Amino acid sequence: MKVINVSPWINEIEERPPIGRYDGSGETDVIIVGGGIAGMSTAYYLLTRTEHSVTLLERDRVGYGSSGRNGGQGVASMERSFADMLRTMDAKAIVSELHALESGYWHLRELCQEVEYDAGPYDTVVWCGLSSVDEVGKYLEEMELRLRYGAPLRALVIAKEHLAETMVPSELRGLVSTQTASSLQLLLNTKERYRAAYPIPVSLVNSGRLCGFIHKHLVDNFPGRYRAFEGRMVHRIEMGPKVTVSSGQQRLECSDLVLCTNGYRPPEIVADQVPTVTKTLRRFVASMVAYERKVRSPPAAYIYFHEEGDPEEEPYFYVTRRPYRITGDDLIAVGGPQTIIETDIEHDKEYPSGVYDRIHGFMERSYPEDVGASPSMRWNGLMGYTTDGLRLVGPDPNVQGLWYNLGCNGVGLLSSIVGARQLTGLIKTKGS
Repeated sequence: MKVINVSPWINEIEERPPIGRYDGSGETDVIIVGGGIAGMSTAYYLLTRTEHSVTLLERDRVGYGSSGRNGGQGVASMERSFADMLRTMDAKAIVSELHALESGYWHLRELCQEVEYDAGPYDTVVWCGLSSVDEVGKYLEEMELRLRYGAPLRALVIAKEHLAETMVPSELRGLVSTQTASSLQLLLNTKERYRAAYPIPVSLVNSGRLCGFIHKHLVDNFPGRYRAFEGRMVHRIEMGPKVTVSSGQQRLECSDLVLCTNGYRPPEIVADQVPTVTKTLRRFVASMVAYERKVRSPPAAYIYFHEEGDPEEEPYFYVTRRPYRITGDDLIAVGGPQTIIETDIEHDKEYPSGVYDRIHGFMERSYPEDVGASPSMRWNGLMGYTTDGLRLVGPDPNVQGLWYNLGCNGVGLLSSIVGARQLTGLIKTKGS
């Protein structure tokens, strides 16, 4: 089978003419820069929960950026542990953020229902495998802190063969069970052996395609307040009593501007103070491949921690299995390796060279079913990591009128929707 450089999620998006014809005219209350899931959900909540008019500007096509080039998993998770966040954050703030992320499952289902999305979300669990004593110990510490402070909590299954080398605190014993290592292999759908595993709820959805459904819903229901334009690269933003946005030769004014650009390089921002976004984002490229199989299995997801190489460099692989809309058969998507990038992303390039072979090698040695000699698709996607590991949501602390819903930190789907709701509430009460 020939391997092609394309994301299956973009393949699932129907062809259509570009959205809108931008001439720079008209007034608007809020401009949103970025038409991925963060920008589209921000537009949705602003229009359904306020009286503001909204104009959305997307440099490419709605849903074709990071939202159409990911792993397809929506999980209420953060890259930082509870213990790590406690070093700089109040416990109550951490718990509040974790509970807010948990609400993302419900809000995603509600959003899909409202816009009549026709392919999910597929709600299941993602089984996460832990391969070392150190990883199991860190997860038990996470469980202890979550239990102590009232944060959402997941149970843990430990392989009986490794229970003797694991110190389980007495207060957690009701949350820890045991199974044989071979039973864990079945739970994790792998040929490899793991010391422990835990389940997290997951919503599998094509966030890129969902963006198109949100856009259509907004066009149909808010014709006087919503405008969106594709192929409109924003080059310059001038902050003042009014916000002036320059795209090509056109200029548009608004009261508030929301950056939803994830890891993409933000436009030039002219302001009296240095905007937070210019000094907090790091840009990473994640690489993924997909296999098509002529079977139809229940949707499922897996994460395998520290399965290859240096644990600090290669933290995990993730696998998603769900119906491929093009054929109705199984699509198995897998990824994990990521690398920092300083230039604009090139979607036909490997970051680094050989990364797709490394992912395929993981599948050959780990996945229990034959995936063939090679994947059918391979692609990459851009991620924005903040320096503190927390999403950048809300007003810029120094620049009035500038707002953010960006920085996926590797887990962006649910957090983008939750961030859109939080941001809408802040804009709605601004000045009150």
